[in-house]
Amino acid sequence: MSDAADTTNAGQEAGTAGQEAGAKDTKEPYLGSWETKEAAAEGLKNLQTKLSEQGNETGALRKQLEHGQLLMQEMQQRLQTAETAQKSKPTHGDDTANEQDQIAKQISALDPVDEGYSAKLMSLINKSNAIAAKKTQEAVLAAATETFRKELDERDIKSTHQAFLKANPEFSTPEMQMRINEYISRDSTGMSDPLVAYREIQRDDAATEAKRLTEQNAELQKLLSLKKGTDGTGTVIKSGQGDQSKTKKPIVKGAERNKGMSEILNKMRNAQP
Repeated sequence: MSDAADTTNAGQEAGTAGQEAGAKDTKEPYLGSWETKEAAAEGLKNLQTKLSEQGNETGALRKQLEHGQLLMQEMQQRLQTAETAQKSKPTHGDDTANEQDQIAKQISALDPVDEGYSAKLMSLINKSNAIAAKKTQEAVLAAATETFRKELDERDIKSTHQAFLKANPEFSTPEMQMRINEYISRDSTGMSDPLVAYREIQRDDAATEAKRLTEQNAELQKLLSLKKGTDGTGTVIKSGQGDQSKTKKPIVKGAERNKGMSEILNKMRNAQP
């Protein structure tokens, strides 16, 4: 009986030892993947150091982002006039603002504990800076183009004015300027400007001169028809000669005719008693 009892006790002790060994082998970790308290303390210390480093880097990146946003706002204020002139792209500014808003939301949604936080934040900041730089470049280019276009327009206007004054020297005379001002003051529509008034005055003067020349030519023709020795066919009968000679009248037109007839008319008037 004693031997059997000893054997039983020995088996129980062996079973207990085996259970303790198995329990030791299947023991749960102390914290997370750390099996012991010491390992957990060391791991937490390393994690805290890493978080501190990321915090410092995050602070620097946020300052960089804030500085970039301030620069962008300042540039937007300076180029507000140029951006307004971009009528060909009325929605471009809204699209850029929406993109910047989306980037700001993505930055706010980042998790600082994430291992890829720094890389993601830097990527978003670079994207924001690229959008701002593109917008600034387009605005500056538009402003420069508008300035260049205005300069060309001013040069064209100046060149046109010089050509006009060279072709119409009387335009700048005090007498003509007085007539132009009088014409504009009489215009009840308010649509006349100095150039329009000058052209109207030229037209009126031309009509008056044409009427005067027409009347003068009519008077000259009347005097010529009364001149002795001249008939309607151009035959001139000379005193003391029995023969007749026909002379062909030269055909004169335009200003030369008016000038010649005016000279003849004046001579005839002076010759009349």
